[in-house]
Amino acid sequence: MIIAEFVRDARLQAIADAIDAAGAAGRLRFYPAPRVGGPAIAPGVPLLLDAAFQLPSSAGAAGGVLVFDPLDEALVSANGIAGWARITDSDGVGIMDLDVGLVDSGAEVELDNVVMAIGAAVRIDIASLTEP
Repeated sequence: MIIAEFVRDARLQAIADAIDAAGAAGRLRFYPAPRVGGPAIAPGVPLLLDAAFQLPSSAGAAGGVLVFDPLDEALVSANGIAGWARITDSDGVGIMDLDVGLVDSGAEVELDNVVMAIGAAVRIDIASLTEP
């Protein structure tokens, strides 16, 4: 299947609009495994990191890529290994769940380090979603 670029951009823009929908900064939240069955299901595991998107979260999608503005620095709230992440709006409504792994792992979210230590400061400077 090949999807027209304008359709891919519209799908990505819908995600950005959902992140920004509640009128305040959406969130990128990291959790240890196991990942639950979808964004409507409560995580059931401790929250490791809760990072805020900017508002708006992005300047928009183009070329099948949605590039987010840098997220705010956040402090790790519990010790653990990040296994998955959830993107929510500012009210905590789940938008999407994503696998987490190390850089070049092929995970949907790739980090330099997946080990979270309580009190550590984390800043996410580069984040994007790509529609194939």
